[in-house]
Amino acid sequence: MPDLKMFESALTRLQVSRYGELVQLVMPGEGALIVPTAEFTFAQKWAQRRNSTGSPIRDRALVLEKLDTVIARSGSLVSTRGSRKPLETLVRAMRGAGFAPEEWNLPADLKTVPKPDSGIPAKPKAGNVAETGDPENDEQPDGPDVDDLD
Repeated sequence: MPDLKMFESALTRLQVSRYGELVQLVMPGEGALIVPTAEFTFAQKWAQRRNSTGSPIRDRALVLEKLDTVIARSGSLVSTRGSRKPLETLVRAMRGAGFAPEEWNLPADLKTVPKPDSGIPAKPKAGNVAETGDPENDEQPDGPDVDDLD
């Protein structure tokens, strides 16, 4: 009988669901996590090359340590971690997949990140008529005045 690999052992009592750019990991009684698919695939390949430690809980912890960007559901035993930009990208993917970021442990400003391609127009900058459409605000771009070039 071949040796049990770490990834197989880590999946004991763990539900994995893939949603394009993200993967949801549900650990009954311990919470849920969202991770980027690329990071999960890297951790999966890493763990498939190693033998189990003999403890599914330890194996799961070692696999989770390989994930740099993690969003934890409220009440999970694992914390949200990662840099701002990857977390923001993951929140956009969550919204696109139908998840409600409000139910997950995130900084308040990341809970309001819009869906990808949500159709929300960018706020216009103050500037000339071509940018704002407001003739009252018809300012010229900053630069030297012609009179100041003597």
